This record gives sequence, structure tokens and C-alpha cells, in this order.
Amino acid sequence: MRVLVFDEGIKVRLRELNDRLATRRAGRPGFDDFRRLLEANLGRFVSLAPISEDEIDSWAQGRPVVGVDGSVNSYGESYPYVLHIFQASARTTRPLDGKDHLTCSSVVSPLFPEDRRALEDERDRLMREDKPLELAWEGLRHRRLAELEVEVAIRAVNEIRPFLVIFDGGFMRYVVQAFDKWNEYRRVSLEQGVISVGVIEETATKLIAEVLGDKLPPGLRDEHDRSLLFGVLREGEALGIREDIRFKRSEFYTAFARFSRHPQAIACDFFREQVDHVKEVLDFLYTITPQGGRGMPLWLDIVDQEVRITGQDLEMMLSLYLDRDLMEMFLRPHRDRRDY
Repeated sequence: MRVLVFDEGIKVRLRELNDRLATRRAGRPGFDDFRRLLEANLGRFVSLAPISEDEIDSWAQGRPVVGVDGSVNSYGESYPYVLHIFQASARTTRPLDGKDHLTCSSVVSPLFPEDRRALEDERDRLMREDKPLELAWEGLRHRRLAELEVEVAIRAVNEIRPFLVIFDGGFMRYVVQAFDKWNEYRRVSLEQGVISVGVIEETATKLIAEVLGDKLPPGLRDEHDRSLLFGVLREGEALGIREDIRFKRSEFYTAFARFSRHPQAIACDFFREQVDHVKEVLDFLYTITPQGGRGMPLWLDIVDQEVRITGQDLEMMLSLYLDRDLMEMFLRPHRDRRDY
């Protein structure tokens, strides 16, 4: 069995970190006091309820649910001998012409002239002309993945005609990384009466602290929503934000919810035009979330497993389509050759 040996400096530093986290936790208002503070300044707590299949059928009017997620895997070590393989999938609860999902994929590498030009555009967009193209590589990675996810969502709306599209993640990412395509999705989905929700597992925003301001103890005024809401919502409960409070962008509406026994709250983004559907969507998400899990709707986990490209998958694809000697010479990281 491997024995871990820690330097004394690491031990001291980690104990200091533990003390700082404990101080932050101790500074939180009490459970009831904090709930009253949120209700007085932010919104109201709403109890969620599971809905039956008949109720879902009546609501959906024969139209399916679609879940959207994306995956990216990388290979190679030294720029420009690197590549990204992207895949985005829209999976439907009701197959269309025998097909239960749509897929968009892409391979990106600086070795392709068009991707090299895209990298240069990305560097210009970031106003980092004085920096090497390697620094724009990560930005292009995020942009291409977001664009593919929105692209497959547009196809799903047009080809599958769902009543609900569930995105794995919030809407702001698409605004920032895929602005034009996202505006097209927004227009098409609203025109066709498709409800959209973005489910955010790690709520890293600081929206609650920004609204509450000095009503919070000083040590919590820059705290993330994730930490502030931990254990605050009861199982099967949502925090609906007042409509006059503008979180993120004015065209979005955000609610927080706890769909399982796990005390972590998640966030859900909606288009503000569809705010009347928030409660029924949250009830639906609560219905399809395993109560013993981490609080994410099961359908998103199914889509995630389907679309994810593992390292083993990537190795197999590359070995099928690239000459082994070329892989070894240009792409294979030397650390992959370690004996132990």
C-alpha cells in the first residue's frame, strides 16, 4: 500500500485553511434568521410537489423533453501538436423516426489553417495580441463547446419540437461564449413555445450577497450562492426570486431549488418571458431527480453519460484514424509512457 508523506509546511497550511473555513461557517446567520432575511429581501420559499405521468402528459401535449449537454476531450502536449474533440448531444424522451438523440461534433487543432485563423481571432477578441496563441487555445475551447451545444439545441427545437429543453448549465455561459447562436436559439424556441431551463449544479455566482449587501455579516459579503444556500432550503423547496430583482441579465429569471436530500441547492435559469412556467418546471425537475442523489435531474446525467468522450474512447479513435508513428512523434504526451 502506498504511504503518503506530507511536508510539515503542508500540514500547517491546511490546518490554517481549515480554521479559515470554520470561521466563515461560524459567521453565518442562524437557519431561521437567514431564511427570514432572504424572504424579506430576495424572494419567497415555495414547496415543490412531484407530478404524475398524467399531469406531465397533459402539460406536454404529446411533445417530449430534450436534455442538452456537451463534452470535450483533449490530446497532445506541445502546441501546436494538440487537438480538441467536441461532442454535443440533445437527447429526447420520445424518439423521432427511431432516433432518440441528435449530435453535433467537431475536431479542432492549430494544425488546421482554419482553426489557426480562429485562434488568431480569439486572441484579438481577448485583446491579447502581445501574447502567444497558446493562451487563446483555452478560450477557443470554451467557445466551440458552447456553440456546439446551442447548435444542437436549435436542431432539437426545429426537428423534435419538444415542450421543454433542459440545459446542463446556466444561460450566461451561452451569452458570453456563443452570443449569436444563443440569440437564434432564444428567438426560435420562444416562437415555437418551447420552455427552456438551464440547471446549474455549482452555483458559483455571488448574486445573493450582492443583493443583501451589508445585511450580511462582513465575512459573508463576498460569499458564493452555493455556500450561502447550503442547508438553507428544505428538501423539495425552491427560493423564487422577486421579479423586480434583476439577477444576471434582465432577460433571465433565476430560481434556486433543492431537489433531493443532499443539502446543496442548485440554480435554474429561465427566460423572463416564461416566468409563469417556473413552478411547473421546478415540480417536473423535482419529480425526475433521485431523492438519494446529489440533486441533479436524472435526465441530465443520462445525457452526460451518453455524450461524454472518455480518455479510452479518444485513444481508440486516434489509433483508428492516425498513423501510429505520427501519433508517437507529434501528439502522444511523454508522461503517458511512464512505467508507474
